Amino acid sequence: MGKIVRVSLLRPLALSTVLLMATAPAALALDAQDFASKITKIWSSSAAGITITLGPATVSGNDVSFAGFTVSAPQGGGEPLSNTIKLDFSGVAEQPDGSYTADALTLPDVDTSLDEKSHLSIKDIALHHLFIPSGKAPSIVDGSRLFADASIGPLSLTVAGVEAVKLDGLTVNNGFKPSQSDASLAEISSTGSTSGLSFDMSGSTDKEALAQAKALGLVTTTGKMLETVDWTLSDGHLNLSELSLGLDKVGKLKFAVDITGYTPQFLQTLSKAAQTMSASANSGNTQAATAMLLASLQSIFLNSASVRYDDAAITTKLLDIGAKQAGTDRPTFISALVSQIPAQMNGDDPQVPVQMVQTVQAAMRAYLTDPHSFEVKLAPKAPLGVLGMVAAFMAPNSVADQVGLKILVNDKEITPEEASKETGVAPPSSGDGSSSPDDSSSNDSSAAPDDSNPPATSGDDETDNNGASDDSSGGDNSRLDSKHNH
Repeated sequence: MGKIVRVSLLRPLALSTVLLMATAPAALALDAQDFASKITKIWSSSAAGITITLGPATVSGNDVSFAGFTVSAPQGGGEPLSNTIKLDFSGVAEQPDGSYTADALTLPDVDTSLDEKSHLSIKDIALHHLFIPSGKAPSIVDGSRLFADASIGPLSLTVAGVEAVKLDGLTVNNGFKPSQSDASLAEISSTGSTSGLSFDMSGSTDKEALAQAKALGLVTTTGKMLETVDWTLSDGHLNLSELSLGLDKVGKLKFAVDITGYTPQFLQTLSKAAQTMSASANSGNTQAATAMLLASLQSIFLNSASVRYDDAAITTKLLDIGAKQAGTDRPTFISALVSQIPAQMNGDDPQVPVQMVQTVQAAMRAYLTDPHSFEVKLAPKAPLGVLGMVAAFMAPNSVADQVGLKILVNDKEITPEEASKETGVAPPSSGDGSSSPDDSSSNDSSAAPDDSNPPATSGDDETDNNGASDDSSGGDNSRLDSKHNH
């Protein structure tokens, strides 16, 4: 009798165990719908009113794939845009607070023809170390910490059988303090760079452009793009210390800006203003959105900004080509270019202060005479707000002092004494007989390089691809080229 009782007790226990084991995989499986809902919320919140809907999901272990997605603009913004691009999330894991992390999001390679002669190929498109918050209403900050790293490449654009643009890779790396998923995220830093960037114009069907490229030794060239930015959320201190493009045998153009007030609250207001502007565009009543936008911009203060160009011998070559076409020597050609600056800055209605025009003239003369670097800086004595900048530009005579304008040539600031040596006025017309020798070639028809009539080239010009200077530049150009050989 005791055995019968024990058996009767064991049978339901065994049955329960079997049922539990059978249902365990379903209980532990990823909730693809919840994951899709949260990731589309963060994507949509970062896109100013745009709604994103993911296609059907397929779950395999910790991997989730979505068959395409649909992008819907705000009401009145047109029909939804659907596609079949497959989104593959790998290493997806739900966290105790309902948020998600994923090791990577990869997109299919791009392999398409742009037209009959052009073909584009992009491979290995991926975002790494993703964080998807659990909140029903993602914040602006959540959109800024969506991924830690991104990579694209190789990329290839082929035109007429020639690889016109090639890129081995583009990478972006984001850092977070204290951490990417911390609710009290305080700082975000980002760096980006390219590798293996190159250009080849040999397949160009534009004969004039190809002739110019040959004359400058730029049929083929290589380059690199860089980006470095740091953002402190509490005071909105955003320091974009570098956004640059450098090209071999041409030079490097670098932009930098340092501002405060770029807070999450500012971005939230800016986003609302954009949505209001979009919603009221059809009615033509955008006053509320404009007022909101102007009010939000008042929190932004400029600490500094700069644009800098470092030459790699291209300026000298351009001057020699221009002087040759104008039938004059380089110093005379430079003087002719400088004499045109007042007219270019003011046109028919002079508004720019003479002192500023003179400073620009002196800077251009110094740079063209010895081209190494040219930099324009804004460095106000105290952080300058939007209203302060508007007020400064409404008072042209003091705007340079208000915004802290400085022009540096070869890392030396142009002084008032140097500027005072320039006329600051446009040269008289050549018909009145009063032009100076330097102004004699200032007429646009003779002084400016004629792009429509490039200099004659020969097979020898192909050697310019190695950075050699044009023979027409003479010994002085060779000297300057050697000084710019980076």
